[in-house]
Amino acid sequence: MIYLGQSILRISYHLAIIFALGVLLTACKRGNTNSSILETTASSSQTKPEEYKPVPPKKKKPAFSESQQQKGESILKQYAESAKAINGKKLFTIHCVSCHGADGNLAIEGKILTKTKYQRPQIITQMYYGKGLMSSFKGVVSEEEMVAIAAYVISLRK
Repeated sequence: MIYLGQSILRISYHLAIIFALGVLLTACKRGNTNSSILETTASSSQTKPEEYKPVPPKKKKPAFSESQQQKGESILKQYAESAKAINGKKLFTIHCVSCHGADGNLAIEGKILTKTKYQRPQIITQMYYGKGLMSSFKGVVSEEEMVAIAAYVISLRK
């Protein structure tokens, strides 16, 4: 048992030396040959107060253009009543489950629909035009069916 403990200590000692050599070689390749790695790390992590400049927040770009958003709103207005008779859950199961999951919580290639802040016009616009990884569903489902799917997506949040 003593020999096993000594072997483990020797192995860990040699691994520590190999690791240290690797770190030194990496530092030499980067041009840090004249200063120790500890000094370089310590000096780079300290920020002087006069050098600090706050980064202005990025301006959020709207998800859709104004005309695209208007298209989604006009589809919603046109089919809001007639879409109530369409089974949005069935359409969602056919067209959306593969990316968004049965309950809207799958995010392999799509958004988690239960957490998105999009309202019905934005959801319809997303289906109509597509964006990012989501392709357009224009021509795949009717505009009336898009309204029904959007209503079902909203119901998933509750």
